[in-house]
Amino acid sequence: MALDTLSLARPYAKAAFQQALTDQQLESWQQALQVLQIITADPNVQAVIQDPRVAPDQLANFILSVGQAHFIPPVQNFIRLLAEKKRLALANDIQQLFEHYVADYHQSVDVQVISFTSLSETQKTKLTEALIQRLQRKVAIDFCEDSQLLGGAVVRAGNWVLDGSLRHKLDTLKTQLVA
Repeated sequence: MALDTLSLARPYAKAAFQQALTDQQLESWQQALQVLQIITADPNVQAVIQDPRVAPDQLANFILSVGQAHFIPPVQNFIRLLAEKKRLALANDIQQLFEHYVADYHQSVDVQVISFTSLSETQKTKLTEALIQRLQRKVAIDFCEDSQLLGGAVVRAGNWVLDGSLRHKLDTLKTQLVA
């Protein structure tokens, strides 16, 4: 997400989130915005979005026809608004911000744990408990492996990163020795 597009996308994502909350349709909106993001990410669709010869209502109708099974009426209106305001190119940023608002609402966070080797169930449980206490939220953890870390682990939760990998420690030591 680029900072300028993020600023443009924020009011739309907030409005969509507030509407989804009001209508008690968070899941429907989440699915619809994911579908919209997938549709607008297609290079051919991006070309149509950027083509000044395509009228906003034609563009909205095209996107609505592609994803019609996934778009409830309030989302359809939202897509028409995005087309009218020439903001369909922001669909990815809007979707990511919307997901962030949903996670905040549920007081949860997605965490990625990358370790040198697979963790035991005991290690996973202890790490999960520690992250819940540290982040003060429910956590959904994606555990994966990366042998390039040489040892240790990297934990990512949004913008927060804890790098306890051996690779990071060696890079830090190298920087200190060279300086």
